[in-house]
Amino acid sequence: MADPSGVKWVRLRYRSVSQREDYQTLPMQPTGEKDTYQAVVPGEQTVPQWDFMYLIAVMDNAGNGRVFPEVS
Repeated sequence: MADPSGVKWVRLRYRSVSQREDYQTLPMQPTGEKDTYQAVVPGEQTVPQWDFMYLIAVMDNAGNGRVFPEVS
């Protein structure tokens, strides 16, 4: 992720595809590589019987936000 005003934060929102679960949120940390962030989901928070669903939310230092992938 990159932005001319600078990235304020990047968050991973995730859950199993089961609609009965709420999204969990983890902060994504810079990896040291330019514009690259990562987060590690604890294995005990994944359920093998369901597919894994995630979104990445980003906020820049100017207060602009975006979610990937975009939900239409």
